[in-house]
Amino acid sequence: MNTVKKIAIIGAGNLGSQIAALACHGGFEVEIFDISEKNLENAKSVLQLDSIKFCLKQECLSKDCDIVIETVFEKMSLKRNVLSWVDKYFIKPDVVICSNSSEFLPSDLCKKMIRRNRFCSYHFHSPSTKADIVDIMLHKKTDKDIPEILTQFTRDIGLVPFVIKKEHKGYVFNYIFNEVIAQSISLAVQGISTPEEIDKCWMVNTKMSIGPFGMIDLVGLDTVEDIMYNLLPKKPLNIFAIRYFKKYTKQNRLGRKNGQGFYTYPDPVFEQKSFIE
Repeated sequence: MNTVKKIAIIGAGNLGSQIAALACHGGFEVEIFDISEKNLENAKSVLQLDSIKFCLKQECLSKDCDIVIETVFEKMSLKRNVLSWVDKYFIKPDVVICSNSSEFLPSDLCKKMIRRNRFCSYHFHSPSTKADIVDIMLHKKTDKDIPEILTQFTRDIGLVPFVIKKEHKGYVFNYIFNEVIAQSISLAVQGISTPEEIDKCWMVNTKMSIGPFGMIDLVGLDTVEDIMYNLLPKKPLNIFAIRYFKKYTKQNRLGRKNGQGFYTYPDPVFEQKSFIE
């Protein structure tokens, strides 16, 4: 098995920045690439780590990275194009190329790649909120050394690896989570209950510190809206959920990442003791 030293993160958004920070603190060399100068500047201001290399132009990126993790928006065409570029740009023969996709299957994502055998899905939840599991999902052509490499790397950055035994949309937790979210949104869309009351019901009965709509805020309303859209061919009733989300996303209410979603941050009301009293 190769020795992992250098990591490249493709996409300087919220999750990409979190992964970069974990890898940096784990003792790895880290480079972040994004075509948006604004995204890179935001990542710099949040991370404040001089040891991380921020790249606006691809020529700035080292070609010999050991693990490359794509963290761009949840759009199939975009991810395929980015992964095709990654496949051609990073020249190390045993490089591990990963997608942080929360929904798409690895065999679908790698269709434009040549080295499909060096690819798999590598799905982080939200480390900043103590969601410590990282999903490792292979496809039929993934080389057998990759699960071991990613399992060790995941442990080295302080998270828990979870290898999915076969391709499955939504992995494990997200598959369950999507159903909870769908039913919660259905209750809100029909006017049966409000997001706050639904969360309160969930939190009281499960003894959890957060409810479904609080979790949507963590993931990002735009991201969940994209997931609902991707599932639309199989779940046509998702159109009502998508319309519901657009009332918020059109107002740039995207969740915790920009301070306002179903709740206002910091200090959302569901974190106050009086919320479930």
